[in-house]
This record gives sequence, C-alpha cells and structure tokens, in this order.
Amino acid sequence: MFPLKRKICLPVFTIWWMVSAFQPLAESSWTKPLQPSFAGGELVCLAAHPKDHTRFLVANRSQIFEGASSSDWHMLWSSTGRQANIKKILTFPLLPDQIFVLTPEEILMGDLRSGAWASFYSSGGNPDKSPLSFTPDPANPNLWFAGTSRGLWTTENSGKTWSRSGLVPSEKAVPLLHYAEDRLFIGSENSIYLVQRETSPKPVFELPQKEKDFSEAEEALKDKTAFYHARIFELIEAPVSSGHFFLGTDDGVFETSDGGLNWFPLPQSGLQSAVILDLVFSEKTNLLFAATPRGVFQYQANKKSWRELSRGLARSNSRSLAIMNESTLAAITGDGFVQYSLFPETPEPVSLFMPGAETLDLFKKLVALEPSARDIQREAIRYANVSNWKTRRWHVASRAAALIPSLSFGKTMYRNSSLSTYGGKFFAGPEDVNKTFDTDIRWDLGNALFSSSQTSIDSREKLMVDLRRDILSETTRIYYERRRLQIDLIYTPSLSEQEHLERLIRLDELSALLDALTDGFLSKRLEEIYERNVELNKLWIFSPGNG
Repeated sequence: MFPLKRKICLPVFTIWWMVSAFQPLAESSWTKPLQPSFAGGELVCLAAHPKDHTRFLVANRSQIFEGASSSDWHMLWSSTGRQANIKKILTFPLLPDQIFVLTPEEILMGDLRSGAWASFYSSGGNPDKSPLSFTPDPANPNLWFAGTSRGLWTTENSGKTWSRSGLVPSEKAVPLLHYAEDRLFIGSENSIYLVQRETSPKPVFELPQKEKDFSEAEEALKDKTAFYHARIFELIEAPVSSGHFFLGTDDGVFETSDGGLNWFPLPQSGLQSAVILDLVFSEKTNLLFAATPRGVFQYQANKKSWRELSRGLARSNSRSLAIMNESTLAAITGDGFVQYSLFPETPEPVSLFMPGAETLDLFKKLVALEPSARDIQREAIRYANVSNWKTRRWHVASRAAALIPSLSFGKTMYRNSSLSTYGGKFFAGPEDVNKTFDTDIRWDLGNALFSSSQTSIDSREKLMVDLRRDILSETTRIYYERRRLQIDLIYTPSLSEQEHLERLIRLDELSALLDALTDGFLSKRLEEIYERNVELNKLWIFSPGNG
C-alpha cells in the first residue's frame, strides 16, 4: 500500500544586474523526471550540451548519458571492466563536437559525431600527475592545458605530447582552469592567478584564512561532493557583461567586474552553507545560482541575500548545476537528476476544485493521527545517536573521574643464593628469598575542576551539533515535502491514473526516506493507523474530479 511505504565588502554591480534584481523569479518547484540507469551508481555531475541547448549531459561514476527535457536518455559512454570514477564533464563552445571527462587517472575525449572515445592524458599511475582541471585556448584549439595535483601541463598538438608549463610552481595543485577571451585564470588551493597574452602570471585573488575548527566541520561535507580537496571550486563568466566573473569557494561567492583584477565577496545572508561547489548564470533572467551541500540557492541582488530553492526537493546535497535552453535549471542533488523551471507556466483559469466533506474529514483525521514533525525529528536523533545528553554525560563523567582513585598493586621478589667452601669444595647453601607487596592509591582532585579531556569533548560536541543539524534539516525538509504532496493529492486530482500512481510512488519514496532516517518509525506508525482506520484508504483511490 503506497501510503505505508567577516568583513563584508559590497561588490560593484552593473545597471543590468540591479534592474534584473527587481524582477522576482516566479515560484516554481523541482521535478524529478525519469532517471538514467543506476548500474554505475548515483549521479555525480552534469554539463550543458555543447551543440544542442535543449539537451544536457549527466554522468555517474562509470557512465555518461545524454538527455533532454523529455528524459529520453541515451548512453554515450560506459567503462568496461572497471569503475572509471568520473569526476567532471566539461564542454567548450570552440569545440562543439567534443566532450571532455575528468577521472583521477586520465582525461577522456568523446566525439559526438562519430561516437569515438579516446584518452589523451594519463597520469601513468603517478599521483602527482593526477588531472584536476582542463581547458583549451579559445584562440588556438590545439593548445590545451591540464591542471594536476602538482603543477600545470600543456600540449600544442591536441594532447599528443605533453610538457610541464612554467606558469605556476610545479609543487602547486591546480584544481581550476578557466579561459575567457585572452584571460587564463589558474586556481591553486586558495589563490587565483591571471595570465594575459604574453604576460607573466599575476596573483589577483587569495582566500581569507578561516578558523581551523570551522574548516574541519565543513570538510566532512566536501568529502562527499567536492571534486578536489581545495578551497576554490568553480569560476564562471556572466555573459551579458564583459569582464564580469563569479568565483565559488568554501567561503562563499566572490565577484569581479574588471576582468578579474579585483574581487569582492557577495553577502552570505540566506546561505545555509558557504561551500559553493558549482555556479551557473542564466543570461535570460540575469540570475546567479549556486550549488551547496545544503541545497540550491538563487542570489537576490536587490536584497543582497540568497534564496533557497527547495520546493519539491526532498534531499539537498547539491553538487552540479546547468542551464538548459535558458529556461530550465538542472541539478544533481541527493534526489538524483532534478529540474527547476525558470519560467513556470501560468495555468489557465479553471474552476476551483473542492474536495467533498467526507474526504476533508478523512484527511484531517489522517493528519491528526500521523506523527508530527517533532516526533520524526526525535526518532531521527535517537536512531543516529546524536542527542546532546551524550556530551553532557561525557562532561559529568570526566569530572566525576577525579573522585575515583587510581589503584595500583605491586609485588617484588628477591632470590639470592649462598655459596660456601669447606675443604676445597663448594657447597650451595639455602636460598635467601625476600618478597614484598605494595599498594598505591591516588586521587587527582584537580580534574574535578577542569579535566584535560574537556577540550576533546568540546571539539566532539561541535561536530555532534553539526551532524545533528544536518540530520534535522534533511528530516524536516522531507517531512514537509511529503505533507505538501499529500495536500496536492487531495486538492488537485490527477488527470490520469498513471499520473496518480506516479504521485503515490513519490509519496512512498518520501516515506521510505524518512524511514531510513528513523529506523522505519513512520511505516510502523502508518501500519497501525491504517489497520485501526481502514476508511483512510479511500483517500488514495484514483477518482478524478470526485471529492
């Protein structure tokens, strides 16, 4: 049965940016279309199609698919015999027939016309040459750059031979490369270098230092989603204004309007995480979108704040973004591949549907009987064992330990043999055996005031708070997404039985996600509710237009 189941510096904005800021994005909702094959695991990245703006590319660890808004998936490439561990898909306007794929061992190139795939860069098993980024020169399609875990490499013959570039020191990792006209941006772990034609690299940006404990707390999130353990993740250009760039880092988004010479941080108000894993800019709407471990956010320039786009999205953990046909925002999230319409259609005026009195009474009864959000949160905390009583107990126990003495026992035994002579002969006398015992009892009463273990407990407590916040945030999001779907089922009848079944399956999926966080608590309660109130099953029978 389905129901069971710092310091802030204001950036310089151009006129078009300010005007567009006062054009609010219409309310829309994420939709989850048919997903591609899961044989290669969960999806990890996506990219805009280099030739067809109505299509896009997505990848899991070992497969690449081409898709469209109709979700007609077509597999372009699949690894054989091993998991390729795909990290990123790259496309470039100057090479519209090619797709570039980054893995920890090599960079692959696929030809969209012939379907042929080849590896043109390999680390040869050397971790120092592991590829992290890639870009071609727009003025010379045969000149390519590859950023590695130690230094920058270049080729002048489309990947046939590679040589080390002297633009950055060989010991630096290069997780970001971006070419814009005559500007090459090279990103190291926490800095950006700008190289213009026939000029030496110039450092133009460096991330401010962060508190150590905060960085470590965010590292747990980056381990799951980030392409590389650096602090700089993505650099994009706003196509409507020359020299206007945005930079995504683990300390928020930075903006430049002078070609990359001076950078200013965008306000972080509204952001639930400052770790910006991906950025996209919609030219048609003049809007900036960011993917973070805590969801997808849209920047509101007029309010100097961010707005979370969460409606219809059960799980956040966003990793990759793309704009499709300048009308749809596509994303890879914890829900898989999802889409968000930038221009939601205004429905034609229709007569308001009102459920019948019996249906409304049954739905109100169900809502009253189902577990509340607080009940679900409490079970999630219990199942994950992240309640704050644990750290309180640690604090009390660390001080109480001072009242418990340390007890030690000791035993010492001496054995001496005696020899004597008589008449030129040696005689062994009786052994002299000496045994002693000792007992030592000590109290370290100073620990009752302050124990050295308190520092360790405080660090663990902060990590516990971060983990509890993540669990409660996801639990609450899924709970109310499920509740909104129930309301839609009651007040907006499905147009077909297939649509009705798909919505029930989505309801079942959301219930299963809550079960995964609460050890099946919701399903157990729902089973009891429906067993005692069989009439509630009438709510989910397909009956279009019938209250």
